[in-house]
Amino acid sequence: MSTAGQPLKRAVLEQLLPVVSNDAGDPKTAASLQTFVSAHIPMESEREQRRRRDKVLELRSLFLDWIKATCHAKNLPEEVVAVAGGEVYIMGSYKLNVHEPGADIDLCCVVPVHISREDFFTSFHDTLRQHPKVKDLASAASAHVPIMSFALDGVDFDVLFAQLPLTSVKAGMSVDEDLILRGVDAKTYLSLNGPRTTNMITRLVPASAQASFLTVLRVVRIWAKNRGLYANKMGYLGGVNFNILVAMICQMYPRANPALMLHRFFLVLGERWKWPTPVRLCKNFDAGLGFPVWEQGGSTRRELMPIITPAYPAGNSAYNVSAQTLSVMKAEFARGKKVLDKALALASLTPDDEVGNNAAQAAWRELIEPSDFFIRYNRYLAVDMWASTPEGEAAWFGLVESRLRLLVDILDREPREIYGLGPIFKSVHLFPRAFPPCHRGGHDGGSEAWHAAQCFYIGLSFDKEEMERRKVGKEVFVGEFIRKWRFAVETPPRGGQMRSMRPRGCDVLVSEVKWRELPANVFESLGGEKLARERRRKERGKGKEGRKKGQKRAREEEGEEEGEEEGKAGMEKRRGEEGEAGEGEEDETEGFTPLHMAAYTGELESVKALTREEEEGGKEEGRKGGREGLVAVKGVDALDAQGRTPAQVARERGFDEVAMYLEGLMAAKGGGREGGAGSGAEERRMVPTQFLPPLDGNAEYDEADDEVLGAAEAAMEQAMEAEGGREGEEKRKEGEEEEEASRKKAALMSLQLVMKEEELKLDPVIPPWRKRSLVLSSGGGGERTRALIRTPVVMDLTLEEGEGKV
Repeated sequence: MSTAGQPLKRAVLEQLLPVVSNDAGDPKTAASLQTFVSAHIPMESEREQRRRRDKVLELRSLFLDWIKATCHAKNLPEEVVAVAGGEVYIMGSYKLNVHEPGADIDLCCVVPVHISREDFFTSFHDTLRQHPKVKDLASAASAHVPIMSFALDGVDFDVLFAQLPLTSVKAGMSVDEDLILRGVDAKTYLSLNGPRTTNMITRLVPASAQASFLTVLRVVRIWAKNRGLYANKMGYLGGVNFNILVAMICQMYPRANPALMLHRFFLVLGERWKWPTPVRLCKNFDAGLGFPVWEQGGSTRRELMPIITPAYPAGNSAYNVSAQTLSVMKAEFARGKKVLDKALALASLTPDDEVGNNAAQAAWRELIEPSDFFIRYNRYLAVDMWASTPEGEAAWFGLVESRLRLLVDILDREPREIYGLGPIFKSVHLFPRAFPPCHRGGHDGGSEAWHAAQCFYIGLSFDKEEMERRKVGKEVFVGEFIRKWRFAVETPPRGGQMRSMRPRGCDVLVSEVKWRELPANVFESLGGEKLARERRRKERGKGKEGRKKGQKRAREEEGEEEGEEEGKAGMEKRRGEEGEAGEGEEDETEGFTPLHMAAYTGELESVKALTREEEEGGKEEGRKGGREGLVAVKGVDALDAQGRTPAQVARERGFDEVAMYLEGLMAAKGGGREGGAGSGAEERRMVPTQFLPPLDGNAEYDEADDEVLGAAEAAMEQAMEAEGGREGEEKRKEGEEEEEASRKKAALMSLQLVMKEEELKLDPVIPPWRKRSLVLSSGGGGERTRALIRTPVVMDLTLEEGEGKV
């Protein structure tokens, strides 16, 4: 640490990156973008701007009065109180005038040496709490950068605190000089970095690019918020990060008009920038005051997306970025570049080309359209959190939200680093926006009236090849890491006292939700559930078509078409056998649609072509001999011409696995024709389980099985209605007492069988709304036992051998 007697080194602002181009771009594209911005990214009205300025001045007056009152309370001399002063510094988007209507105003309150941080977060906090116009007051005095948040007469503020080792803080005093940091503590220099960085960024943007900088930054902020990328504490980027990134593009293309500069933003970050190359606006500078200055490779943790603040001491403002969030952002940068290629091409048409202008406006709108997060994945984790008091809401919600990125990190990293496995997930995608709760509050699902509740979602995409390698149900694996994360949330970091950090009356619960189980409120930004469903069907159809073409090319290159030919041959053989046995019988295909007939006759290519046009977008069929029968099961609507259900048709054609599942499904639902008759010597026991073997030739149970069996389930229910189900209901009731007596024994047998190789010991929590009762079917003579399930769930099971306890 330098002493007061040592001379202070002074920074010389010097742009680090060279100019790439001085091209201004096509004026027509700039006019087109300005039309779009005026229509879709409006600024605040003059009246609202004046109102917000007035509230800043009102808060400043309240703050300065509090400083004087606090000095008097400490019995300081009047002459000291008179010159104590204090100042409020505006920073962030409001300072740059790129904020959206209603956005928070970021401030830094600076005090003289007489006022402590404790004074601010106790005494000033009480002053605000008693103010009639202040609402939603919350403070985090122990945070890395202490902050206080509240609304003053409807205007939201986020306020930092900085104490200077001075007896007087004069009005309007500049904090840009590095000398201001002499003698301050770490939390003060971090707080002062807010206004200092904002001011230095504007100084480092070339004069010729100032107008473009503000326009592009406004568009980028809206794009990031709509696409789910604006949340620094959750591993994405925040305001200062985007300010620096746009400023860097301005340095590289100083004369570009806003449209060209916006395109270059996505071009550079989507294709050309090689992370973890750091983004820096100027050379790092050490003023010699003892604060750590960022150096590449100097951190003990891996920094994946370093975005360096220009003010001394330089630091990485994007240290929260993880491998998974970086992957999400890279994909969004690339998407943005692709959209803007189209927008610029259309906008460069002649001004009187109405069709071209309309198409260009549509392309600009496409850039900032809401994220497709809620139609992208088949499985999600819902992180519900509840608080019974306002104080609990402020403390608990902030804590859990700040630890969500840790859950993403655990799911992504620990399977590889701790268990030595490959990448379990293709994607662990956290969406940084709060929604109404997915479930009722607490682990018991009770109806307690909560003061506040919200939910965040994480999209999951599994690597099927790796899942096949490790032979462990993914729900067990995910559940293990969820428990570890919950422990990390409730335990103080860095070796603190072992006490729960969860306030009384607060809770958090993580549960798995399939796409079709998502609540309707998550689809509002997509135009509602119906439009979201249609869009998902369309997008999945495109994706499957692309995958099919890629798979076909791969098979042709590697000579792997033999397996499919064998599957066709097996189907032909089975069809021939059925034809011989069925001579003289009625035509059981009467009333079949073209899809039904194609599936029934084994014409696989026709099946694939027709299924793509189906409501659910179709699915890829397995290539193993006889597996194509799943399509036939899907094609049977209720009873066929001979009065047989899909389960009976499947069993008669030799698809025992499918028949067993469908029969068990109906028994689990409480009876019906299949629940009583047609089961032969098979013995059923109701057990909770979580494994379903693959039924369509893939590595594991997946959405293809889910779609097929879902359709078959609907057909079975229709069959039950048509037949009445009285006989099955009577048989089910007769065996009810026997089922209850043997349930635990059957559960133990099932789980031991499925998990024998891994010898797992599990410790679960199953929320009531996620429980499923399913069927364990034991073949005659004990030849095989299969545990089948329709809806795998995140569940933990404590299994004590010898007691038969589940």
